Amino acid sequence: MNNKTLKITGNMINYLIGGILILSGFLKLIGLEDYLNVIKELNPNFLSQIYIIALVEMLAGALFIIPRLFAYG
Repeated sequence: MNNKTLKITGNMINYLIGGILILSGFLKLIGLEDYLNVIKELNPNFLSQIYIIALVEMLAGALFIIPRLFAYG
C-alpha cells in the first residue's frame, strides 16, 4: 500500500469512530431505554450524569471527524 491509501484508510477509520461516538452520545441524550439500562447496571450513580457523559462523548466524536483535530480526539 502506498501512503495515499494508508492516509485515506486512516481517515475513514477516524470518521467511523467519530460517527459511532456521536450516535451513541445522541442516543444517550434522548434517553434511549437500552442505554439507560446499561448505565444503571454499570453504576447507578452515573445515571444522574448521563447528559454530561453524552455531551462529552459527542464532543469527542466531533474531534475525531474534524481533520485538524484528529490528535485531540
